[in-house]
Amino acid sequence: MSLLGWAKPEYLLQPRRLLRRMTRQWLDTEFADVCLPWGLPIRVPATNALGRALRRFGLYDLAVSETLWRLIDPGETVADVGANVGYTAAVAVGRLRGTGTVFCFEAHPKVFEELRDNLARWRQLLPGLCLECFHVALSEATGTLILSEPPGFERDWSSARVESHPPNDGQGRLEVPAATLDASLAHVHAIHVLKVDVEGYEAKVLAGGRRFLRDHRVRDVIFEDHNEYPTLASNLLEGYGYKVYRVHKRFFGPQLVSPDALVQRSNWEPTNFLATRDVDRARERLSARGWSILRGKSSSASSAGDPV
Repeated sequence: MSLLGWAKPEYLLQPRRLLRRMTRQWLDTEFADVCLPWGLPIRVPATNALGRALRRFGLYDLAVSETLWRLIDPGETVADVGANVGYTAAVAVGRLRGTGTVFCFEAHPKVFEELRDNLARWRQLLPGLCLECFHVALSEATGTLILSEPPGFERDWSSARVESHPPNDGQGRLEVPAATLDASLAHVHAIHVLKVDVEGYEAKVLAGGRRFLRDHRVRDVIFEDHNEYPTLASNLLEGYGYKVYRVHKRFFGPQLVSPDALVQRSNWEPTNFLATRDVDRARERLSARGWSILRGKSSSASSAGDPV
């Protein structure tokens, strides 16, 4: 690794991570238990993209993780769509500090099993939290959908995606149940933070939550998008009165920039956006410099609290 490769906040604020990276102090196993910076354990597939990132850095996608950390307050409700094995849920659990609710949605059956096991483990550690997971693909309507496994799926479980017209190329395909956000969480009054990462299917997921969005019952939406702004998802959210920002990673902390800003980013980190109905709150929360999540602490711009 070059000296430039060492000059990362993940290493400079967690020197033990750098030592492990330099000496390769980890076992080549199928699954690994990782202790996140705020003290929560998570079991991950050791050799795929998420597992490698967590073992090297202790977290995944630092800018988005920090943004979530600053936006969530104890006692709130978080929904994680495209939850994978539960990393975003783990960020929420760390900030909720034993009170609040996390709903997770994961369509792939193999991935869902790992998600379910992680949530069961956290329930035992934090009995005051409400943690629920749904084996379903969220969409604009109920029914069934086709989930495809592209080449390299075993190296990146998050790459499974819904296909409207699956190609005849030998990819693995699964039929999975589909539901809407509105129907799945009809008993929920409000979602404070909604995270959507579903490999290009974000607009369909949001369309299935139109009642939540129309009635202003979602405060913040963080969503990944592979297309340049404006996108179908950003157009839908702006149509419901949300202000959209791009989440930009700087060395000294995350930054909210114009959604069409030309900013440099790494080749492997996706483009993420924040859509919010509380602009002043979001800008204040994201104004402080630093990476509070690496220390498992609240930022100076958010509510105070101790790590899990």
